[in-house]
Amino acid sequence: MDNTIQDLTNSILASMNLPTQPMRIVLPVEMLQTNANQWNHAIIFTLMNGNHLNPNQVMRAGKIKWKVIDACDIVRAGNNRFVCRFYNNNDLDRVEEQQPWTIMGSLVLMEEFRTGMIAANVIFETLPLWMGFRGLELEHLNTKTVRMIASAAGIVQTVLPVGVIPRTAEGFRARVGVLVHLPLVQGYTFNTLSKGDVWISYKYNNLPSLLHNLFEARSQQK
Repeated sequence: MDNTIQDLTNSILASMNLPTQPMRIVLPVEMLQTNANQWNHAIIFTLMNGNHLNPNQVMRAGKIKWKVIDACDIVRAGNNRFVCRFYNNNDLDRVEEQQPWTIMGSLVLMEEFRTGMIAANVIFETLPLWMGFRGLELEHLNTKTVRMIASAAGIVQTVLPVGVIPRTAEGFRARVGVLVHLPLVQGYTFNTLSKGDVWISYKYNNLPSLLHNLFEARSQQK
């Protein structure tokens, strides 16, 4: 009986002509490259503490917030990860420049994204903020010196103005990528030529109220 069943099974399997190798369809490389090139100037973003949010609502809310409802494409790239491409590079520059953003009550963290990158491997650890300074002495009024002073708060991206003394009362400004998992630095002590160490405080511009809850302010002993 067992032999009969085995023979029947073998006969059925043989008649099915099952392939020994898995099926594979080769897509034209040129087609794949053309499709991929459309995503070379994009961003990937996540919502801080936003894993519970509906991804469809996040994608729609992002377009509305950035005022690009019909001028960008957003696709989901994993849990609480979204890749966005803009039809107009000016929109891309504007969205990056006007950070920080909040969507659906959560802070948006974003990074540049291009074809070949793996969305799951992107690390969101900094948030760009514009900051001013209080307490600079005359010997500090230099772009390179201000860059060093700003570096205590995070990764310095830009210092303005460049190469000249500021012409406005606001003074020097710096755009700094602050580490989102650390408290927000409020200031530091720096040396001077004749006054010893002085406290220079950081004034963050247009800081959303949400950030006050996410960053616990810290200060160094003056």
